[in-house]
Amino acid sequence: MRMDIGKVIAAIAIVRRESASRSSHGEAIKASFDRMCFRLRRALAFDPPLHARLNAETKQRKAAGEPRRPLMGLHDVDTFIETVFIRYDARWPDAFKTERAVTLKLIAETEKKGGRKAALRVCYLLCAMTSG
Repeated sequence: MRMDIGKVIAAIAIVRRESASRSSHGEAIKASFDRMCFRLRRALAFDPPLHARLNAETKQRKAAGEPRRPLMGLHDVDTFIETVFIRYDARWPDAFKTERAVTLKLIAETEKKGGRKAALRVCYLLCAMTSG
């Protein structure tokens, strides 16, 4: 019995769509949170003065009365990402858009400099040392 490849691909796409729609909104937010925490930690590990630049640029862009959320250091990454990217405050609907924009810009710049490649090399070396 021959199967039409187009029908097989369509069936696979339907199954993927159904399983994607079953995953909850909370899981997507958690995955996004984990991804941003990982990227910021990796950028801070590659470029330690990044957190000072992030806070300085945010302070420069914000007006005097606007609420600010500085990054206190590597220990503060989870709380910072939750506050700036995830949490919503009705009093300040988009209070941390500056922090979001600056964080994403600086992470992207760090990844372009080689932060991603350097992190992968370190991971490869650590795996080689532990396995052999």
